[in-house]
Amino acid sequence: MALLAASVALGTPIMGNRAWADDGTGLNRSGAVTEIVVKRGDTLWSIARRYAKPGEDIRRKVYEIMEANGMKNAQLRPGMVIVVPEGRP
Repeated sequence: MALLAASVALGTPIMGNRAWADDGTGLNRSGAVTEIVVKRGDTLWSIARRYAKPGEDIRRKVYEIMEANGMKNAQLRPGMVIVVPEGRP
């Protein structure tokens, strides 16, 4: 819990691994993800841009983040924990 509180305060990513089953969308559903704690001012676009691979379409990354988190809309709240497929930086 202390790690989560510190991570929220600092806006630091929490690294983790998860595996998904293929849901037929054609998206890669296996492999590493990065868990991040949403901080004030974050948007899906800004997160997708931060974690996209060079040359990757940001719109596709936004879609992948939404799919990985079961999101129906782009609303984020500070303190929310989301996963970013194949995340970096």
